[in-house]
Amino acid sequence: MFKILLIIALMVAIFCLCVAISALFAASRENELPDIEDVEVNEIIAL
Repeated sequence: MFKILLIIALMVAIFCLCVAISALFAASRENELPDIEDVEVNEIIAL
């Protein structure tokens, strides 16, 4: 029983770590994006 709880706790810890890393990665990518006022319609269509 203890091994099962240990495995579940380890999986939850790894999952939380992955969520935190992905949130930090998304925040760093979002900070590099230009403001919506700086983007012209032609640039949006060109994408």
